[in-house]
Amino acid sequence: MVKDWSFTGGHQVAPADIQNAALSWILNTRVKAAANDRATALTQGNSWRARIAAGDRQAVLREAVAVLMSQPRSWFAYQAQLVLDQLMADQSFRLLDTANLAQGGLARNVFYYSAWGAALNSDWQNYDSAMKALAGITSADTYLSNEIYALLGLAGYPVPVLRITQAAGQLGFSINKDTLGLTYTMQTCPNLASGVWQDMPCIPVETNTAWSTNVVPPTGAKNGFYRVRVTPSRNAVP
Repeated sequence: MVKDWSFTGGHQVAPADIQNAALSWILNTRVKAAANDRATALTQGNSWRARIAAGDRQAVLREAVAVLMSQPRSWFAYQAQLVLDQLMADQSFRLLDTANLAQGGLARNVFYYSAWGAALNSDWQNYDSAMKALAGITSADTYLSNEIYALLGLAGYPVPVLRITQAAGQLGFSINKDTLGLTYTMQTCPNLASGVWQDMPCIPVETNTAWSTNVVPPTGAKNGFYRVRVTPSRNAVP
C-alpha cells in the first residue's frame, strides 16, 4: 500500500503537517496486533528455540523464514527474526539445506541486505550464512544480480566443499552452493608435479543451491587429479 504527500520541496524536511499526516497514515493502516499476539508469538519463539536445542534446526529455519515473509512487521515476525539470527550466527548453518527457502524480491532483499550489513561490519559468520540463504531464494529473476556480484568482489565467499563419489566406472563430483554468483569449471591434471590444469568438457546439473557432474576417467589411466575452479560471474545470479 502506497500513499503520496507533496510539498514545495528543496533541500529541507517535510513540513510538520505533512510529517504528521504520513505518520498517522502508517499507524492507522498497519495490520494491528490482536490482543494475544505478543504472548502467542513469544510462545512460538520459545518453542522454536527448544527445537533448535533438540537438533531440529532445518525445519525451524524454514518455518521462521515463512513467518518472516508472510507476517511482516508483526510480533510473529519479530520472534522469527530473533530465531533466524540465532541460526545464522552458528557455523552449522552451512550444513543446512536452503533450497527453495523462499520466493521473490522481498526475500532476496532481506538476505542480500543482511549479507551487506554483515560484510561492512566484518561479521563473516553472518555474512556467509546470509549468502547461503540468499542462494535459496527463487522467482526473483535477475533482481540484485549486479549487487550480488559486486558484494562477492568486496567480501569474497567461502571455499566450496567438493564431494566425490565413485560408481559404475564414473566419478561423481558435487557441491552444495554457499552463495549465488559463481561459475564452476571442472578441471583435470595428469600429475601435480606439472601443475598444468586443463578444463574438462562435462555437462553439469545445476540449481540455485547445488552443482554436480559425472566424469569418466581416461581408459587405462592409473592416476589423475581433479578439481573445480570457481569464478564470480554476473551471469551466475539468476
